[in-house]
Amino acid sequence: MAEDQTEQHTTPCLATFLDLCSYPPEDLKNYVSHQFRQLNKRQLARLAKRKDPQSAYSLTVAMSESAEAKNRYIDIIPFDRNRVKLVRPELGRRGDRDYINASWIHAPFGLQRRYIASQGPLPSTVMDFWRMIVEQDVRVIVCLTPEVENGYEKCAAYWPSDGETKQAIEPLVDDEEARDGGFLKHPLPHRSRLAVLLRNIEETRVAEADCIVRQIEVTFMRTDQEEVLASTQVTQLQFLGWSDHGVPQQTQQVIELVKLANQCQPAEAGPMVIHCSAGCGRTGTFCVIDSGIEWMRQQSDDKQDRDGKNTRLDLVYELTDAFRKQRTTMVQAMGQYAFCYRALWDIYKQDMDR
Repeated sequence: MAEDQTEQHTTPCLATFLDLCSYPPEDLKNYVSHQFRQLNKRQLARLAKRKDPQSAYSLTVAMSESAEAKNRYIDIIPFDRNRVKLVRPELGRRGDRDYINASWIHAPFGLQRRYIASQGPLPSTVMDFWRMIVEQDVRVIVCLTPEVENGYEKCAAYWPSDGETKQAIEPLVDDEEARDGGFLKHPLPHRSRLAVLLRNIEETRVAEADCIVRQIEVTFMRTDQEEVLASTQVTQLQFLGWSDHGVPQQTQQVIELVKLANQCQPAEAGPMVIHCSAGCGRTGTFCVIDSGIEWMRQQSDDKQDRDGKNTRLDLVYELTDAFRKQRTTMVQAMGQYAFCYRALWDIYKQDMDR
Protein backbone atom coordinates (compact mmCIF):
# COMPACT_ATOMS: atom_id res chain seq x y z
CA MET A 1 0.00 0.00 0.00
CA ALA A 2 2.89 2.36 0.70
CA GLU A 3 3.90 2.26 -2.94
CA ASP A 4 0.41 3.29 -4.07
CA GLN A 5 0.19 6.15 -1.60
CA THR A 6 3.61 7.61 -2.39
CA GLU A 7 3.50 10.70 -4.60
CA GLN A 8 5.05 9.89 -7.95
CA HIS A 9 7.79 12.39 -8.87
CA THR A 10 8.80 10.82 -12.16
CA THR A 11 6.73 11.31 -15.30
CA PRO A 12 6.29 9.34 -18.50
CA CYS A 13 8.48 10.04 -21.49
CA LEU A 14 6.92 11.05 -24.80
CA ALA A 15 9.63 9.17 -26.68
CA THR A 16 8.65 5.98 -24.85
CA PHE A 17 5.02 6.37 -25.92
CA LEU A 18 6.03 7.01 -29.53
CA ASP A 19 8.36 4.01 -29.48
CA LEU A 20 5.55 1.77 -28.22
CA CYS A 21 3.15 2.95 -30.90
CA SER A 22 5.73 2.17 -33.60
CA TYR A 23 5.91 -1.50 -32.56
CA PRO A 24 4.78 -4.04 -35.18
CA PRO A 25 1.03 -4.68 -34.61
CA GLU A 26 1.45 -8.15 -33.11
CA ASP A 27 4.23 -6.99 -30.78
CA LEU A 28 2.16 -4.02 -29.63
CA LYS A 29 -0.85 -6.27 -29.06
CA ASN A 30 1.24 -8.61 -26.89
CA TYR A 31 2.74 -5.70 -24.97
CA VAL A 32 -0.66 -4.11 -24.30
CA SER A 33 -2.09 -7.45 -23.19
CA HIS A 34 0.80 -7.97 -20.77
CA GLN A 35 0.46 -4.47 -19.31
CA PHE A 36 -3.28 -4.91 -18.85
CA ARG A 37 -2.74 -8.17 -16.95
CA GLN A 38 -0.30 -6.34 -14.69
CA LEU A 39 -2.89 -3.65 -14.02
CA ASN A 40 -5.44 -6.29 -13.07
CA LYS A 41 -2.98 -7.94 -10.67
CA ARG A 42 -2.36 -4.60 -8.96
CA GLN A 43 -6.09 -4.00 -8.71
CA LEU A 44 -6.72 -7.40 -7.11
CA ALA A 45 -4.06 -6.62 -4.50
CA ARG A 46 -5.82 -3.36 -3.65
CA LEU A 47 -9.27 -4.92 -3.47
CA ALA A 48 -7.99 -7.54 -1.05
CA LYS A 49 -7.92 -4.66 1.49
CA ARG A 50 -11.45 -3.45 0.74
CA LYS A 51 -12.93 -4.51 4.11
CA ASP A 52 -10.14 -2.94 6.17
CA PRO A 53 -11.39 0.50 7.29
CA GLN A 54 -7.77 1.64 7.74
CA SER A 55 -6.86 0.84 4.13
CA ALA A 56 -6.71 3.48 1.40
CA TYR A 57 -8.85 1.07 -0.63
CA SER A 58 -11.60 0.37 1.88
CA LEU A 59 -15.14 0.16 0.51
CA THR A 60 -17.00 -0.03 3.81
CA VAL A 61 -19.41 2.87 3.21
CA ALA A 62 -20.41 1.72 -0.29
CA MET A 63 -20.84 -1.86 0.97
CA SER A 64 -23.06 -0.82 3.88
CA GLU A 65 -26.72 -1.78 3.99
CA SER A 66 -27.86 1.84 3.68
CA ALA A 67 -25.85 2.34 0.47
CA GLU A 68 -26.61 -0.99 -1.17
CA ALA A 69 -29.83 0.09 -2.89
CA LYS A 70 -28.04 3.09 -4.44
CA ASN A 71 -25.48 0.97 -6.32
CA ARG A 72 -26.27 -0.15 -9.85
CA TYR A 73 -23.65 -2.92 -9.64
CA ILE A 74 -22.41 -4.51 -6.42
CA ASP A 75 -18.77 -4.63 -7.54
CA ILE A 76 -18.29 -1.10 -8.96
CA ILE A 77 -18.43 1.19 -5.96
CA PRO A 78 -16.35 4.12 -4.65
CA PHE A 79 -13.47 3.89 -2.19
CA ASP A 80 -14.21 5.50 1.17
CA ARG A 81 -11.35 8.01 1.01
CA ASN A 82 -12.33 9.75 -2.24
CA ARG A 83 -16.05 9.15 -2.60
CA VAL A 84 -18.13 12.19 -3.48
CA LYS A 85 -20.32 13.19 -0.54
CA LEU A 86 -23.68 14.94 -0.71
CA VAL A 87 -23.16 17.97 1.50
CA ARG A 88 -26.32 20.11 1.45
CA PRO A 89 -29.07 18.42 3.52
CA GLU A 90 -31.66 20.97 2.42
CA LEU A 91 -31.38 19.61 -1.13
CA GLY A 92 -31.96 16.01 -0.03
CA ARG A 93 -34.89 13.82 0.87
CA ARG A 94 -35.79 13.40 4.52
CA GLY A 95 -33.49 10.90 6.19
CA ASP A 96 -31.01 10.90 3.30
CA ARG A 97 -27.38 10.17 4.04
CA ASP A 98 -24.43 11.60 2.12
CA TYR A 99 -23.83 8.58 -0.14
CA ILE A 100 -23.78 8.58 -3.93
CA ASN A 101 -21.93 6.14 -6.18
CA ALA A 102 -19.37 8.60 -7.50
CA SER A 103 -15.62 9.15 -7.05
CA TRP A 104 -13.27 12.11 -7.18
CA ILE A 105 -10.64 11.51 -9.87
CA HIS A 106 -7.43 13.56 -10.07
CA ALA A 107 -4.97 13.18 -12.95
CA PRO A 108 -1.32 12.54 -11.99
CA PHE A 109 1.88 14.32 -13.15
CA GLY A 110 0.63 17.75 -12.11
CA LEU A 111 -2.05 17.80 -14.82
CA GLN A 112 -4.90 20.22 -14.21
CA ARG A 113 -7.50 17.55 -14.81
CA ARG A 114 -10.15 16.69 -12.23
CA TYR A 115 -13.26 14.60 -12.79
CA ILE A 116 -16.16 13.03 -10.98
CA ALA A 117 -16.57 9.45 -12.21
CA SER A 118 -20.13 8.32 -11.55
CA GLN A 119 -22.39 5.40 -12.24
CA GLY A 120 -25.37 6.03 -14.50
CA PRO A 121 -28.18 7.08 -12.14
CA LEU A 122 -30.87 4.62 -11.10
CA PRO A 123 -34.48 5.86 -11.22
CA SER A 124 -34.31 6.10 -7.43
CA THR A 125 -31.09 8.18 -7.45
CA VAL A 126 -31.99 10.78 -10.10
CA MET A 127 -32.48 13.45 -7.43
CA ASP A 128 -29.19 12.50 -5.76
CA PHE A 129 -27.40 12.82 -9.09
CA TRP A 130 -28.75 16.31 -9.76
CA ARG A 131 -28.03 17.27 -6.17
CA MET A 132 -24.37 16.32 -6.73
CA ILE A 133 -24.32 18.38 -9.94
CA VAL A 134 -25.59 21.48 -8.13
CA GLU A 135 -23.48 21.04 -5.00
CA GLN A 136 -20.21 20.59 -6.93
CA ASP A 137 -20.92 23.38 -9.46
CA VAL A 138 -20.74 20.93 -12.35
CA ARG A 139 -21.34 22.54 -15.74
CA VAL A 140 -20.52 19.63 -18.08
CA ILE A 141 -21.82 16.05 -17.94
CA VAL A 142 -20.39 13.49 -20.37
CA CYS A 143 -22.78 10.55 -20.73
CA LEU A 144 -21.16 7.59 -22.51
CA THR A 145 -24.09 5.17 -22.51
CA PRO A 146 -27.57 4.82 -23.96
CA GLU A 147 -30.40 4.43 -21.47
CA VAL A 148 -31.06 0.83 -22.58
CA GLU A 149 -28.67 -1.61 -24.23
CA ASN A 150 -29.56 -5.14 -25.37
CA GLY A 151 -32.78 -4.96 -23.38
CA TYR A 152 -31.09 -3.95 -20.09
CA GLU A 153 -31.32 -0.56 -18.41
CA LYS A 154 -27.86 1.01 -18.34
CA CYS A 155 -28.83 4.46 -17.08
CA ALA A 156 -32.04 6.17 -16.05
CA ALA A 157 -33.09 8.95 -18.44
CA TYR A 158 -32.36 11.66 -15.88
CA TRP A 159 -32.87 14.46 -18.42
CA PRO A 160 -36.02 15.77 -20.18
CA SER A 161 -36.62 15.50 -23.91
CA ASP A 162 -36.04 18.51 -26.15
CA GLY A 163 -38.20 21.45 -25.08
CA GLU A 164 -39.70 19.47 -22.19
CA THR A 165 -39.79 20.19 -18.47
CA LYS A 166 -39.75 17.32 -15.98
CA GLN A 167 -40.13 17.22 -12.23
CA ALA A 168 -38.61 14.83 -9.74
CA ILE A 169 -40.07 15.08 -6.27
CA GLU A 170 -39.53 14.01 -2.66
CA PRO A 171 -40.61 11.74 -1.11
CA LEU A 172 -40.39 9.09 -3.81
CA VAL A 173 -43.85 8.33 -5.12
CA ASP A 174 -44.94 4.79 -4.21
CA ASP A 175 -47.66 4.67 -6.84
CA GLU A 176 -46.08 3.24 -10.01
CA GLU A 177 -48.88 4.79 -12.06
CA ALA A 178 -47.68 8.25 -11.02
CA ARG A 179 -44.03 7.64 -11.86
CA ASP A 180 -42.02 7.57 -15.06
CA GLY A 181 -38.52 6.48 -14.09
CA GLY A 182 -37.45 8.99 -11.45
CA PHE A 183 -39.98 11.61 -12.62
CA LEU A 184 -43.66 12.39 -12.11
CA LYS A 185 -46.21 11.84 -14.86
CA HIS A 186 -48.61 14.38 -13.32
CA PRO A 187 -48.62 16.85 -10.40
CA LEU A 188 -49.36 15.63 -6.88
CA PRO A 189 -51.45 17.41 -4.24
CA HIS A 190 -49.53 20.28 -2.64
CA ARG A 191 -47.73 20.04 0.65
CA SER A 192 -44.17 20.87 1.59
CA ARG A 193 -42.07 18.89 -0.87
CA LEU A 194 -38.62 19.15 -2.35
CA ALA A 195 -38.71 19.15 -6.14
CA VAL A 196 -36.12 19.22 -8.89
CA LEU A 197 -37.36 20.95 -12.04
CA LEU A 198 -35.44 20.11 -15.20
CA ARG A 199 -35.93 22.02 -18.42
CA ASN A 200 -34.28 20.96 -21.67
CA ILE A 201 -33.62 24.38 -23.17
CA GLU A 202 -31.92 23.21 -26.35
CA GLU A 203 -30.93 19.91 -27.92
CA THR A 204 -28.63 19.53 -30.94
CA ARG A 205 -26.79 16.73 -32.68
CA VAL A 206 -23.04 17.08 -33.31
CA ALA A 207 -22.20 14.55 -36.00
CA GLU A 208 -18.41 14.77 -35.87
CA ALA A 209 -18.47 13.86 -32.15
CA ASP A 210 -21.40 11.42 -32.58
CA CYS A 211 -23.23 12.98 -29.66
CA ILE A 212 -26.35 14.83 -28.59
CA VAL A 213 -25.72 18.13 -26.80
CA ARG A 214 -28.39 19.18 -24.31
CA GLN A 215 -28.61 22.47 -22.42
CA ILE A 216 -30.45 21.67 -19.19
CA GLU A 217 -31.70 24.11 -16.59
CA VAL A 218 -31.80 22.62 -13.07
CA THR A 219 -33.81 24.12 -10.19
CA PHE A 220 -34.21 22.78 -6.65
CA MET A 221 -37.25 24.26 -4.91
CA ARG A 222 -39.86 23.85 -2.22
CA THR A 223 -43.17 23.36 -4.00
CA ASP A 224 -45.45 24.78 -1.31
CA GLN A 225 -43.70 28.16 -1.11
CA GLU A 226 -42.15 28.13 -4.58
CA GLU A 227 -38.86 28.81 -2.81
CA VAL A 228 -35.81 28.29 -5.05
CA LEU A 229 -33.01 26.61 -3.11
CA ALA A 230 -30.48 26.29 -5.93
CA SER A 231 -30.37 26.71 -9.68
CA THR A 232 -27.84 26.16 -12.46
CA GLN A 233 -27.49 25.37 -16.16
CA VAL A 234 -25.60 22.31 -17.38
CA THR A 235 -24.35 21.06 -20.75
CA GLN A 236 -24.82 17.33 -21.22
CA LEU A 237 -23.00 15.50 -24.01
CA GLN A 238 -24.44 12.04 -24.70
CA PHE A 239 -22.14 9.96 -26.89
CA LEU A 240 -24.07 7.48 -29.01
CA GLY A 241 -21.54 5.07 -30.47
CA TRP A 242 -19.98 3.17 -27.57
CA SER A 243 -21.25 -0.22 -26.40
CA ASP A 244 -20.68 -1.57 -22.89
CA HIS A 245 -17.28 -3.32 -22.57
CA GLY A 246 -16.56 -2.37 -26.19
CA VAL A 247 -14.94 0.48 -28.11
CA PRO A 248 -15.96 2.66 -31.06
CA GLN A 249 -14.65 1.51 -34.43
CA GLN A 250 -12.76 4.77 -34.99
CA THR A 251 -10.94 7.00 -32.53
CA GLN A 252 -11.80 10.30 -34.19
CA GLN A 253 -15.30 10.73 -32.79
CA VAL A 254 -14.05 10.13 -29.24
CA ILE A 255 -11.24 12.64 -29.84
CA GLU A 256 -13.83 15.16 -31.04
CA LEU A 257 -16.00 14.42 -28.00
CA VAL A 258 -13.06 15.13 -25.68
CA LYS A 259 -12.39 18.41 -27.49
CA LEU A 260 -16.07 19.41 -27.33
CA ALA A 261 -16.31 18.63 -23.61
CA ASN A 262 -13.34 20.88 -22.90
CA GLN A 263 -14.74 23.65 -25.09
CA CYS A 264 -17.97 23.55 -23.06
CA GLN A 265 -16.18 23.57 -19.69
CA PRO A 266 -15.96 27.05 -18.11
CA ALA A 267 -12.60 27.78 -16.50
CA GLU A 268 -14.12 28.67 -13.12
CA ALA A 269 -16.53 25.71 -12.93
CA GLY A 270 -16.40 22.53 -10.89
CA PRO A 271 -15.21 19.24 -12.37
CA MET A 272 -16.78 17.47 -15.32
CA VAL A 273 -18.96 14.51 -14.43
CA ILE A 274 -18.13 11.50 -16.59
CA HIS A 275 -20.40 8.48 -16.46
CA CYS A 276 -21.36 5.39 -18.40
CA SER A 277 -23.40 2.64 -16.76
CA ALA A 278 -21.06 1.44 -14.01
CA GLY A 279 -18.78 4.48 -14.18
CA CYS A 280 -15.54 2.62 -14.84
CA GLY A 281 -14.93 1.14 -18.31
CA ARG A 282 -15.99 3.79 -20.81
CA THR A 283 -15.64 6.44 -18.10
CA GLY A 284 -12.04 5.49 -17.36
CA THR A 285 -11.19 5.31 -21.05
CA PHE A 286 -12.47 8.87 -21.58
CA CYS A 287 -10.45 10.12 -18.59
CA VAL A 288 -7.23 8.45 -19.80
CA ILE A 289 -7.62 9.88 -23.30
CA ASP A 290 -8.48 13.38 -22.05
CA SER A 291 -5.62 13.44 -19.54
CA GLY A 292 -3.23 11.86 -22.06
CA ILE A 293 -4.00 14.54 -24.63
CA GLU A 294 -3.40 17.26 -22.04
CA TRP A 295 -0.10 15.64 -20.99
CA MET A 296 1.19 15.32 -24.56
CA ARG A 297 0.37 18.93 -25.32
CA GLN A 298 2.42 20.06 -22.33
CA GLN A 299 5.48 18.31 -23.65
CA SER A 300 8.09 19.91 -25.87
CA ASP A 301 11.28 18.56 -27.42
CA ASP A 302 13.56 20.59 -25.18
CA LYS A 303 11.92 19.16 -22.05
CA GLN A 304 12.39 15.52 -22.92
CA ASP A 305 15.01 14.00 -20.58
CA ARG A 306 16.69 17.41 -20.28
CA ASP A 307 17.51 16.87 -16.62
CA GLY A 308 17.35 13.09 -16.50
CA LYS A 309 14.10 13.04 -14.49
CA ASN A 310 11.87 11.73 -17.26
CA THR A 311 11.83 7.97 -17.17
CA ARG A 312 10.68 5.37 -19.65
CA LEU A 313 7.31 5.07 -17.98
CA ASP A 314 4.37 4.12 -20.19
CA LEU A 315 1.87 7.02 -20.31
CA VAL A 316 -1.28 4.92 -20.80
CA TYR A 317 -0.29 2.39 -18.14
CA GLU A 318 0.55 5.08 -15.58
CA LEU A 319 -2.66 7.03 -16.18
CA THR A 320 -4.80 3.89 -15.97
CA ASP A 321 -3.08 2.74 -12.80
CA ALA A 322 -3.43 6.19 -11.22
CA PHE A 323 -7.16 6.26 -11.99
CA ARG A 324 -7.70 2.71 -10.73
CA LYS A 325 -6.23 3.81 -7.41
CA GLN A 326 -9.17 6.24 -7.26
CA ARG A 327 -12.01 4.09 -8.65
CA THR A 328 -11.95 0.37 -9.20
CA THR A 329 -11.78 -1.07 -12.73
CA MET A 330 -11.27 2.22 -14.55
CA VAL A 331 -10.64 1.16 -18.18
CA GLN A 332 -12.40 -2.15 -17.63
CA ALA A 333 -11.69 -4.17 -20.77
CA MET A 334 -8.47 -4.93 -22.59
CA GLY A 335 -9.97 -3.55 -25.81
CA GLN A 336 -10.65 -0.25 -24.05
CA TYR A 337 -7.07 -0.16 -22.79
CA ALA A 338 -5.72 -0.75 -26.32
CA PHE A 339 -8.11 1.95 -27.61
CA CYS A 340 -6.37 4.51 -25.36
CA TYR A 341 -3.06 3.89 -27.16
CA ARG A 342 -4.77 4.20 -30.55
CA ALA A 343 -6.56 7.43 -29.68
CA LEU A 344 -3.49 9.13 -28.21
CA TRP A 345 -1.34 8.03 -31.14
CA ASP A 346 -3.92 9.40 -33.58
CA ILE A 347 -4.14 12.78 -31.83
CA TYR A 348 -0.34 13.01 -31.73
CA LYS A 349 -0.16 12.41 -35.50
CA GLN A 350 -2.86 15.00 -36.10
CA ASP A 351 -0.99 17.60 -34.05
CA MET A 352 2.26 16.83 -35.88
CA ASP A 353 0.54 17.26 -39.25
CA ARG A 354 -0.62 20.78 -38.39
